[in-house]
Amino acid sequence: GCMLLQSMYLGFSVVFPLLCYMALGWLIKRKRWASPNTFEEMNKLVFRTFMAALLFYNTYSIDAASIFTVEHLKLLLFSLLCLAAVFLAAELGTRRMVRDRKRAAVISQGIFRSNLALFGLPISIAVYGEGRQGDLAVLMGIIVPLYNILAEIVLSRAEDRKPSPRTLLKKIFHNPLVDATFLGIALILLGIKLPIMVEHTIERLGKVTTPLAFVIIGGSLAIKDFHQDRKAITAVSLVRLLLLPAVILPVAYLLGMRGSALICLLVVFASPIAVSSYTMARDKNIAPSLAGGLVAATTFASVLTIFLWITLLSSLNLL
Repeated sequence: GCMLLQSMYLGFSVVFPLLCYMALGWLIKRKRWASPNTFEEMNKLVFRTFMAALLFYNTYSIDAASIFTVEHLKLLLFSLLCLAAVFLAAELGTRRMVRDRKRAAVISQGIFRSNLALFGLPISIAVYGEGRQGDLAVLMGIIVPLYNILAEIVLSRAEDRKPSPRTLLKKIFHNPLVDATFLGIALILLGIKLPIMVEHTIERLGKVTTPLAFVIIGGSLAIKDFHQDRKAITAVSLVRLLLLPAVILPVAYLLGMRGSALICLLVVFASPIAVSSYTMARDKNIAPSLAGGLVAATTFASVLTIFLWITLLSSLNLL
């Protein structure tokens, strides 16, 4: 009994701050302390500056020797294989079942694209404390750019435009998260150390990300988006938050993965849909209300599902 309570407490302690930040965002919106426009601009700001600082710092502070361990490579390979399988299944499934191409693209993106940067770090830090995010940073360095490439392809196809490889590359490297991660990796490989003052400054900037980003999610979520798209949203949420982890985690366990590797996989395959998927869909005007509803619903629901997954892994002594 005591074990289970501890596990539940761990699950709750991960999710509680995120809930509070979102509630604060909702309150700010209710009280009209910030306009929808402000939330939108803040979203861009977090994405381009604070989150980039966070990703850079996490990548840069990985111990170089630990990147190339067998465990890391195994985790990375497994994650990439799973992502490829999920992406193909999502694409084939939505093309079969959804007539409207724009909606199909948004649903497909919703299934394969998780909120790795925003959810991953706080969850990993809540479970393991600061400074043990090496494998997660390596994963993010490779998977976040991949998400962007795949999303760009899927959404461009819905607009009837074949993106040329050059435009794709430009878009991918225009992404501050991708740039920040690659910069961090470059500094490690070149063995360049930044002055301590600079390190601390970047680290503190990064610490702003999680609270601010979730305040913005709370202020930007529109409950009204739920009703018209109820079926699609329910289906995607079930797949994203319950089905994928229920298939992928046992396989990882059988392959001998434990501890932070399982948390990494949980974050990649059971976290809600990336906020940037809504930003991109709105930018291109591809079913934006459905995209917003998906982000909102999975973000709300994940508070419960992530709590359950962490409680389960912890009570099985796998963390």
